[in-house]
Amino acid sequence: MAAMGWLTVLAFAASVACRLASGAALGFVDPSPLATLEEVCGRSGAARSGAARGGAWHPRIFVGDAPVFTWLRAQAVRKLAQDTSTQFLPEVWLHGHFLQSELRTRDVSEADLVFVPYYARMLMDMPDVRPSAIGAVVRILTETNASARTSRFLLVHSSTRSHAYFPRILRSKMAEPNWHVLTLAGAWRRGDEVVQVDWRDNRYRFRYGHDVTIPFYIPSPFMKRGLNLAKLSEEAYRREKDILLHMYVTPNNNQRLDLLDEFRAAFDAGITKDLSLDIRVQGVYGKGTDQESVIMSMERMHHATFCPVPPGIIPVTRRLYEAILFECIPILTSPTVVAFHTLQEAEAFSVIWMGNMSGLTAHLVNMPPWEVAQKRERLREVKTLFLYPEPQLERLQGVPTAVDGILQSLRCIIDREEGLLPPRRGADSAVELSLRPPPAAEQRHKSDI
Repeated sequence: MAAMGWLTVLAFAASVACRLASGAALGFVDPSPLATLEEVCGRSGAARSGAARGGAWHPRIFVGDAPVFTWLRAQAVRKLAQDTSTQFLPEVWLHGHFLQSELRTRDVSEADLVFVPYYARMLMDMPDVRPSAIGAVVRILTETNASARTSRFLLVHSSTRSHAYFPRILRSKMAEPNWHVLTLAGAWRRGDEVVQVDWRDNRYRFRYGHDVTIPFYIPSPFMKRGLNLAKLSEEAYRREKDILLHMYVTPNNNQRLDLLDEFRAAFDAGITKDLSLDIRVQGVYGKGTDQESVIMSMERMHHATFCPVPPGIIPVTRRLYEAILFECIPILTSPTVVAFHTLQEAEAFSVIWMGNMSGLTAHLVNMPPWEVAQKRERLREVKTLFLYPEPQLERLQGVPTAVDGILQSLRCIIDREEGLLPPRRGADSAVELSLRPPPAAEQRHKSDI
């Protein structure tokens, strides 16, 4: 790989004195052999589903609304304007989108889907408002259960964290077959076993092949900047991408510190040659990245070729979707979920490296230019599918977006449940992903695979 630009910088910062206790943050089971994640439709969730009914799916959607949700949405939009680092916003966006969508019906008897807003994460900090919201949800459920055509409910679990955000009545409903929970977390399958990505006892238990993993929300100013990469000439693009590696993270996982050690050792050994590294582990365990660092990190992703996305408190992080937006090839270092894709499909636009981190830097430095270009091309092809469109973003008009990914995934799930698509068997149900490292590093990794 040629030098990424004229600047040769190594920015290493670690404001933590020691490792986390062994196993404190890495709770996933042995990932080998790793199979598909939750999506049951195959590539991008759309192709096989389209074959079942023909063409795109345009379900009629009834939005369960109430004054309390109108008020909560207004508070959330105000919060968004003030804090672009807030990650619990897909529910806010989807609620507003379905309210204005041409798919919306105000006649519940015509509805194929019922969207139930709740704003769980916000309500945790609003105990005085919570009873009104719960009462509104119960009313929506009572009315729609009796009159909706199909009684299929959608609810966003945007916190990824805890089942405790929801009252008992809603938790019991979310476990029923006619509920499809849209969540940032997910599960993957190893043989016949479904392994939850969030390993904590109080988390929402993702239902493989029934619920849908959705992308994190990225505010529109950043989306616009990332989409504008397509305007650059090849020469200007190469000048823009002048950093080999970028990673700004908090010390919420031992693996982040392992990556820091690997990159530092590779730099000291001269493996990175004259290529730039921009690596920083800062803050304290348990705290999210502050707004200023999030903005700075996305700016650096814009200039970077590779972006490690190690797990935090759970393996699902918004850093993955930020890297995809800025065409910074993600490095997946733990079992995770990628919205609308299996991990095998995600390998076309990412680097998957699990186990010992030793040798990762050399692998990246020596990756053939054609392979880097191939992954970048695939990133540009798929990235709109991870974005929530805004009217002012012309480049998201007329292309598949996160809304299409969600609806097509739901359609495929429903088609399978109704027998329009056959159950997944053999290669279609569990495409094993080889976790063997590249040949040059094979012996070094052998004990960790």
